[in-house]
Amino acid sequence: MGVMPCRRFNCDSVMCSKYSNKYGYICDSCFAELSRSNLSIEQFLITERQDDLSIGNRLDELNKEYSR
Repeated sequence: MGVMPCRRFNCDSVMCSKYSNKYGYICDSCFAELSRSNLSIEQFLITERQDDLSIGNRLDELNKEYSR
């Protein structure tokens, strides 16, 4: 894990462990939220950070795009 800022709007995390060549770095917290979201990655990155979303899990799809 490096000191790399999360690309999500209004996320102040700089400890990001997931990286996409297309989308950049994302922190574990935002990645978990993204996995529960129905939004595209592009749409998600411009949303404000939330604490709880009870939406379907997309971890398999997202793990194909992001790697450690």
